[in-house]
Amino acid sequence: MKMQEYKKMFSTLFISALTTLMFASGGDSQVFDFQWGMTGGGNAQFNLPVGIAIDSMSNVFVVDAGNNRVQKLDAGGNYITSWGTTGNGNGQFIAPQGIGIESNGTVYIADWFNNRVQKFDNNGAFITTWGVAGSANGQFNNPHGVAVDSVGSVYVTDFGNNRVQKFDGNGNFSTSWGSIGSANGQFNSPRAIAVDSSDRVYVSDANNRIQIFDTNGTYLETWGTSGRSDGQLIDAMGLVLILPEIFT
Repeated sequence: MKMQEYKKMFSTLFISALTTLMFASGGDSQVFDFQWGMTGGGNAQFNLPVGIAIDSMSNVFVVDAGNNRVQKLDAGGNYITSWGTTGNGNGQFIAPQGIGIESNGTVYIADWFNNRVQKFDNNGAFITTWGVAGSANGQFNNPHGVAVDSVGSVYVTDFGNNRVQKFDGNGNFSTSWGSIGSANGQFNSPRAIAVDSSDRVYVSDANNRIQIFDTNGTYLETWGTSGRSDGQLIDAMGLVLILPEIFT
């Protein structure tokens, strides 16, 4: 995807998402609690915030794509630190997208236009990176989403190659699954990915559905069809799994 196409897609998606929102449990519904952020390039300001994750200490990490950085805030939205500048060096980004956090706090970022995944410690110190442009094992065509399972395996949605790739925490290729299409196990531009506490892998794509797999890529089930009714989706781009204990 070219840079101008990317900007057009995300300016449409995030025109009303210039602030980060938090919600509190309100029975069967979610009640607005508070928000933080505004448009800009300063601390706790955002320009196209496209990814968000929370670590075990309730710190909030936001992928600030338009500013080519990651920001770390506490649960109240207070700025802690940030890292990243524009470029292709270690710790630099070009339109970063998804974020995954391991149980030990390690942070993985899908670096969209650099066609790689970068790994950092919890405060943004660079650890390693892997991936180049291509379609072979371990290569990417605009990686979009990142998730980590209970044993530290890293799953990446390979948007342009219509597949999911699985790696160990050092970037060694393990397996992949998916091809272009709408059948079970196929994808149309897979985007978000998440792993639940049972290590089931959830993937959203432009087929207006969420597919669920085991950690080896075996298809399990699908949620959603195209539409605006309950249980239907239109161009699903984000996916977050919230553990029940967060609201206890």
